[in-house]
Amino acid sequence: MESENTTGPEPATLSGVVFEDPDPKLIYLNAVRLDQHLYNAGQRGALKVRELLEEMDWLSFEQSYRPGGRSPYAPRAMMGLILYGIMQGVSSLRQLERLARTDLGCMWISGGILPDHSVIGRFIQRHEVRLSGEFFEKLTARVLQVTGTGAGTVAGDGSIIEAAASRFQEIKAEALAELIVKQREKMAASEQEAGEEKRWETEKARHDLNRLLEAQQVLEERQQQRQARGKKGEVTINRQEPEAVIQPQKTRNASWLPTNPRYWSMSCGSLLVKRWILPVKRRSSPHSWIRPNNRVSSKRLCSMRAISTNR
Repeated sequence: MESENTTGPEPATLSGVVFEDPDPKLIYLNAVRLDQHLYNAGQRGALKVRELLEEMDWLSFEQSYRPGGRSPYAPRAMMGLILYGIMQGVSSLRQLERLARTDLGCMWISGGILPDHSVIGRFIQRHEVRLSGEFFEKLTARVLQVTGTGAGTVAGDGSIIEAAASRFQEIKAEALAELIVKQREKMAASEQEAGEEKRWETEKARHDLNRLLEAQQVLEERQQQRQARGKKGEVTINRQEPEAVIQPQKTRNASWLPTNPRYWSMSCGSLLVKRWILPVKRRSSPHSWIRPNNRVSSKRLCSMRAISTNR
């Protein structure tokens, strides 16, 4: 593949900065222009993303630059590189750097720019506010729309894991009620004491009380379910991890305290759209709480920003 892009930087923008924004129409593969090659190969998603980026207004990005020094890469080209990388499942700056040099779809979207991984990291840091909020979510949702990608793949994992609590610390409803009374008294006493140094004690006491009240609610629900099934006896609960329940072990004559978090994720190819983590007590079908949602979170971009910050 050879590139005939020798036009150099684009004319100065309203901010007075001359950006490097090469034209991908000057990139050929065996005498075939790159966009035609992608079209013939059925890789038309990159063509649609490029059209979408060209229609957008990048003035707010461009205004953050000042004239002087080496011409920076155009925000549209850099954003195209990052967005395309996320769509391909790329999650690191060095992988983005490699993608810009090896992927034909990425070359068409970004114009064939070849930024170093440190340049990509500085771009993310410079535009942190814009890339972490509504702009990025709307852009990715629009990309899913124009490329015809839907959030149709749902995966779940119901593996049982051992809880971070001991089964010997299980308590009954009466003992839990006594703990709640004592915790209320402790919080009231800490609130009466003045001084900033006592504020953290009050917050901790309130947090502990909320945990106990949550455990009490779970215990009452289990007791009602047990009575509805016609079973006798009192239900016990672990105040440290209320969702955990005692179950017999398969390997030996003993019992353990497992918890069963159900992890569900909705994705479009390599792009994670939504995810849920539900506790063991959630018995309802996932169809009752999964809703179609093309709003894409910027968590992966935040992870890239964290990596670039630590460099």
